[in-house]
Amino acid sequence: MTEDEVEALAAQGVAELRAAFDFMDTDRDGRIGAEELRVGLGELGQNVGYDEAAKLIASVDADHDGLVDFPEFVRLLEPLPTGLDEEADEAEAFAVLDWDRDGYLTAPELMRAQPGLPRVEAEKMVQAADGDGDGRLSLAEFRRAMRR
Repeated sequence: MTEDEVEALAAQGVAELRAAFDFMDTDRDGRIGAEELRVGLGELGQNVGYDEAAKLIASVDADHDGLVDFPEFVRLLEPLPTGLDEEADEAEAFAVLDWDRDGYLTAPELMRAQPGLPRVEAEKMVQAADGDGDGRLSLAEFRRAMRR
């Protein structure tokens, strides 16, 4: 793997974390509270109670404000193993990217997940993986694209 490929992979990881953070930050204040974390994790199939979400926040809350900003969010997710359940990882990534929760990914959703991604590039990404030609990606199409 070249240095450029490593950098691209790292940038993609940060973009995915940012998309997950933005997905959970429902009041758009740049911080996630226990209720937002509880609901966001539930949307991703990880059901936790309010108290458990508050404990997760406390475990990384460097400034002790009871909220998680983006750097704290990254620290919260660092120890979580990935790649153990490929289908679950793909479904979670899909759910984070599917901003309008309609079960499909579109070019605007990809652009939202990766600020600065040109519309033309986002459309090319969708087109390349769009098996049925409807201009959007289903979870199955997304999975196939991720496994290439």
